[in-house]
Amino acid sequence: MKKATMPDRVNADLMNDEELLERIKKAYNDIKTGNVQNTEIAFSKFNENH
Repeated sequence: MKKATMPDRVNADLMNDEELLERIKKAYNDIKTGNVQNTEIAFSKFNENH
């Protein structure tokens, strides 16, 4: 089985504090503005493809 890996664009181990804070702020803003996916639908689609 292939081991899952984290893409660099969201890998906090490869970010400095400023980059990480910016990602957190963006994620929080996405939540506030409703720019998110329904988890039930997202996981259902994921399970269909994996």
